[in-house]
Amino acid sequence: MNVSSIPLLLVEDEPDLKEALGEYLEVCGFAVAAAETAEEAFRLAKETPPQVVLSDLSLPDARGDDFLQEFHRAYPSCLLYVHSGDSSFVPSAGLRAAGLTPDHVFPKPSDLGSMVTKFRADLGS
Repeated sequence: MNVSSIPLLLVEDEPDLKEALGEYLEVCGFAVAAAETAEEAFRLAKETPPQVVLSDLSLPDARGDDFLQEFHRAYPSCLLYVHSGDSSFVPSAGLRAAGLTPDHVFPKPSDLGSMVTKFRADLGS
């Protein structure tokens, strides 16, 4: 599978981090759509349904874990990942049922190379 054809939705409310992480992921070949809120993320997903979602947990209009569960219900084939400064975060039973395991949680700051390697492995590319 060609990674450049893989739509990735980045949900991050910190503008500088959203921009830097989005640029890095684009350089790695992903087609990145970036949102700062859960509402914006759903709007972007309607335009281009993503295959990968990387979301912060602290969003201005929703709790990240609630957002991801709702997103999974709308887009069940999408791979879910968390990028968070909360080092104590453990995926809830609902998120685990959606396929989000501790291996899908990346701390801030993250080893971005390892993150991309995980995305590619999970995508089978």
